[in-house]
Parts: sequence; structure tokens; C-alpha cells
Amino acid sequence: MKPYFSATSITLFLSAVFSAHPASAAEGSTLTLKACSAMAAEINKNVPMAIDGFTTLETTFCTAGKDKPTMNYRAVMGAPKDKLNDIENGLLKMRSQQLNSWCTDPEQVKVLRVADIKNIYYDINRVYVGEIGMRFADCKSSK
Repeated sequence: MKPYFSATSITLFLSAVFSAHPASAAEGSTLTLKACSAMAAEINKNVPMAIDGFTTLETTFCTAGKDKPTMNYRAVMGAPKDKLNDIENGLLKMRSQQLNSWCTDPEQVKVLRVADIKNIYYDINRVYVGEIGMRFADCKSSK
């Protein structure tokens, strides 16, 4: 499995977050579901977006969470599910790489403070493959 989102998609999200809701990065504050959905709509103006040679961002959307919204990224992989090798271990490895990226980049940490992230993967035939969820608390526990 290849890495997921490019710096472009992350930059789009960050730009939308902080231009629409600049105070959202303050510790203890969160985005409203309405603000998150508005940001997802902005990102969706640029999809489908090639993430790498294997994966395409198809759409983003927000869902309500217990204490803050979740920004969901739906991506399609360029192969059928039965051709993807060791999906479970691949997703675990990708989650580790993604957490490292999200938890070490100060701009991405700001996003995790105000919204949870979920990457949902489908195969080329739109069959569900799996998902990777990340919360700010995961950064503290991964160190």
C-alpha cells in the first residue's frame, strides 16, 4: 500500500480551516460540524485528486463526533481488493506513518486539535477496504 494524502490536500484543508475559523487552533477549542462541512465542501471543489500513482481522493465529508467533528477523506485505490496484499498489516503500517506525519508537523497538529481525521479506503470497484482514524490523543500515546 502506498502513502496516502499529499501535502496539497493537507494544505487545502489547513487553508480552509484557518481562513474560515482562525481561532480554532486554540487549545481546547473545536470546529463546529457546520464549519467542518463547509471546509469539506471547499476541498471537494478540487476532487477527484490524485494522491499518488495508486490512490485518488474522491470526496471529503464531516461527521459529528463525541467532542469534535471528524473530517473523513474517502480515497479509492487503483486495484481490486483481492489484489491488495495483506490489507490489515498495510493499514497498520500506513496508520503509523500517518500518525508520525500528523503528530510531528505543527500545522497538522493544529488540525488534530480541532477535528479528528478518518481516511476511508475503497478499492477500484468501490468495495470497502478499511479505514484509519486519528485523534489528537493518538499523538500523545504514540510518543
